[in-house]
Amino acid sequence: FRIIECIGIESAGSLGVCSLNEFRQYLNLKPYETFEDMNPDKRMAEILRTFYAMSIMLSFILVL
Repeated sequence: FRIIECIGIESAGSLGVCSLNEFRQYLNLKPYETFEDMNPDKRMAEILRTFYAMSIMLSFILVL
């Protein structure tokens, strides 16, 4: 994933767009608890985990 995707997620959050789990709950679906719940492929789950960590770091940097 590129930094632009992280910026897009950050922008959506600042605009009040709901999270994936909030949207799933709205649809009466069970929220994801792990990245493996989102995708059982271990490689893809690890990519998702890394992407999530990058978006958290970016959020922290943008606040500074």
